[in-house]
Amino acid sequence: MRELNIGTYRAWNIHHKKMYRVYKLCFKSSVAYCESAEGTTHTFGFAGLDFMQNTDIKDIDGNDIYEGDIIYIAGKGNVEIKFDVCGCWSFCDGDDCQDVIEDIESVVGNIYEGIAK
Repeated sequence: MRELNIGTYRAWNIHHKKMYRVYKLCFKSSVAYCESAEGTTHTFGFAGLDFMQNTDIKDIDGNDIYEGDIIYIAGKGNVEIKFDVCGCWSFCDGDDCQDVIEDIESVVGNIYEGIAK
């Protein structure tokens, strides 16, 4: 069984309505090995998860930014991070999509859990 050890994804469990850190994927059996924020480990089938890739970008506080995160950008407000057709991490402001390069102040939430209060 071939497994891939990774540290660059997280996953939203659509049944439990909870975010998990993915620490290993097994493509042969289509399962993800995950850890909750509380530190408990779980094994889930791919079908029940929505994976989000780490962008390798951090906010000003050093927090990792993932696909699907909602970030605050100075002068733009809250925007969602997406992987665009050009192969870049971007955010869309109406019909205008822009590459994410600078002016990121903080991660304020994500598309599943909403904006943190």
